[in-house]
Amino acid sequence: MRDCEINVDQAVENNIAWCKLICEAYGKRSDTTEKVWALTSEAPTYYPELITMNRKTKDTDILEFLNLNHISSVKDSYATLQLASYGYQMLFEAEWICYPTLNEYKPDQYEWNIVRTEKEFEHWKNLTGLEIPSRLLEIDGVNFFFIDCPSKFAAFIVNKAANVIGISNVFSSDMDITGLWRSIPQAVSKEFPGVPLVGYEQGESLSAAHASGWTSIGPLRVWIKFR
Repeated sequence: MRDCEINVDQAVENNIAWCKLICEAYGKRSDTTEKVWALTSEAPTYYPELITMNRKTKDTDILEFLNLNHISSVKDSYATLQLASYGYQMLFEAEWICYPTLNEYKPDQYEWNIVRTEKEFEHWKNLTGLEIPSRLLEIDGVNFFFIDCPSKFAAFIVNKAANVIGISNVFSSDMDITGLWRSIPQAVSKEFPGVPLVGYEQGESLSAAHASGWTSIGPLRVWIKFR
């Protein structure tokens, strides 16, 4: 396996682009500074109100945002902040991961499909339990992948931004998770040949990704403040 040629800044930029797309689909507005991306109102479920976008960002640099009532979740993209003194608790720690460029699609043990219709999208959402506005089906560079057979289901989302493909919301039922992570780059390379992949994971999924050839490129944390 070749070394991954991606740096963590691209992974962060890609993730912010995805969060922005999701939030805009819900009618949410955001502001961007040199150090953070932040929503002007409460985020949709599972998404943060603030994401740091500079590894030099300090706690004091984001105080004006932390003092806003709607900022209850912070994605600390470089795991550099200490927010406990501001009333936040660490929800989890994870690692940014990447997979090198694949220029040629090679079929493997799994046959992936891409959501093409509203009916397929409703089925996808029912099986994953995710609520995502259907208008995202119309966004170029965003795809919803799935495997659906009588005994197994798997899914993930991709978005293209910052010259990489972001992988998120990896979901599986009754499937070998290591084989799943090994299969994802092959599936994506069919639609986006020659573009490296990024994402972030923790725990069992992170271990499975590592076993499948993915590489960690940096830590992150998510902080929450209970209202």
